[in-house]
Amino acid sequence: MIQTKSEPSLIDLLSKRELQVLKHLAQGCTNHEIADVYEISVKTVDTHRLRLLKKLTLRNNADLTRFAIQHQVWQTGAGV
Repeated sequence: MIQTKSEPSLIDLLSKRELQVLKHLAQGCTNHEIADVYEISVKTVDTHRLRLLKKLTLRNNADLTRFAIQHQVWQTGAGV
Protein backbone atom coordinates (compact mmCIF):
# COMPACT_ATOMS: atom_id res chain seq x y z
CA MET A 1 0.00 0.00 0.00
CA ILE A 2 1.35 3.43 -0.94
CA GLN A 3 1.29 6.03 1.81
CA THR A 4 0.85 9.66 0.92
CA LYS A 5 2.00 12.61 2.94
CA SER A 6 -0.80 14.15 4.91
CA GLU A 7 -1.87 17.52 3.62
CA PRO A 8 -1.32 20.52 5.88
CA SER A 9 -4.35 21.79 7.73
CA LEU A 10 -5.78 25.15 6.75
CA ILE A 11 -4.40 26.60 10.00
CA ASP A 12 -0.89 25.56 8.92
CA LEU A 13 -1.26 27.71 5.80
CA LEU A 14 -1.66 30.90 7.84
CA SER A 15 1.17 33.18 8.86
CA LYS A 16 1.63 34.05 12.52
CA ARG A 17 0.20 37.54 11.93
CA GLU A 18 -2.79 36.19 9.98
CA LEU A 19 -3.53 33.86 12.86
CA GLN A 20 -3.28 36.72 15.34
CA VAL A 21 -5.65 38.85 13.24
CA LEU A 22 -8.06 35.91 12.91
CA LYS A 23 -8.14 35.45 16.69
CA HIS A 24 -8.93 39.11 17.27
CA LEU A 25 -11.58 39.23 14.55
CA ALA A 26 -13.23 36.15 16.07
CA GLN A 27 -13.30 37.97 19.41
CA GLY A 28 -15.18 40.83 17.76
CA CYS A 29 -12.33 43.35 17.55
CA THR A 30 -12.39 45.98 14.83
CA ASN A 31 -9.58 46.48 12.33
CA HIS A 32 -8.65 49.67 14.18
CA GLU A 33 -8.45 47.88 17.54
CA ILE A 34 -6.27 45.14 16.04
CA ALA A 35 -4.03 47.75 14.41
CA ASP A 36 -3.55 49.44 17.79
CA VAL A 37 -2.61 46.15 19.51
CA TYR A 38 0.08 45.26 16.97
CA GLU A 39 1.11 48.83 16.12
CA ILE A 40 0.40 48.38 12.43
CA SER A 41 -1.85 50.32 10.08
CA VAL A 42 -5.55 49.61 9.67
CA LYS A 43 -4.84 48.96 5.99
CA THR A 44 -2.34 46.24 6.93
CA VAL A 45 -4.94 44.59 9.16
CA ASP A 46 -7.42 44.72 6.31
CA THR A 47 -4.85 43.17 3.98
CA HIS A 48 -4.35 40.30 6.44
CA ARG A 49 -8.14 39.90 6.69
CA LEU A 50 -8.47 39.75 2.91
CA ARG A 51 -5.67 37.18 2.68
CA LEU A 52 -7.42 35.09 5.33
CA LEU A 53 -10.63 35.16 3.34
CA LYS A 54 -8.81 34.10 0.19
CA LYS A 55 -6.66 31.37 1.78
CA LEU A 56 -9.61 29.89 3.64
CA THR A 57 -12.08 30.45 0.76
CA LEU A 58 -14.48 32.34 3.00
CA ARG A 59 -16.71 35.32 2.23
CA ASN A 60 -16.92 37.59 5.28
CA ASN A 61 -16.05 38.17 8.94
CA ALA A 62 -18.91 35.96 10.09
CA ASP A 63 -17.37 33.09 8.13
CA LEU A 64 -13.97 33.88 9.66
CA THR A 65 -15.48 33.77 13.16
CA ARG A 66 -17.23 30.48 12.43
CA PHE A 67 -13.97 29.03 11.10
CA ALA A 68 -12.06 30.22 14.19
CA ILE A 69 -14.61 28.58 16.50
CA GLN A 70 -14.72 25.33 14.55
CA HIS A 71 -10.91 25.08 14.45
CA GLN A 72 -10.35 26.38 17.99
CA VAL A 73 -7.75 28.89 16.85
CA TRP A 74 -7.43 30.39 20.34
CA GLN A 75 -5.55 27.18 21.30
CA THR A 76 -2.90 27.51 18.59
CA GLY A 77 0.66 28.69 19.21
CA ALA A 78 0.59 32.24 17.87
CA GLY A 79 0.28 34.78 20.67
CA VAL A 80 -2.61 37.16 20.86
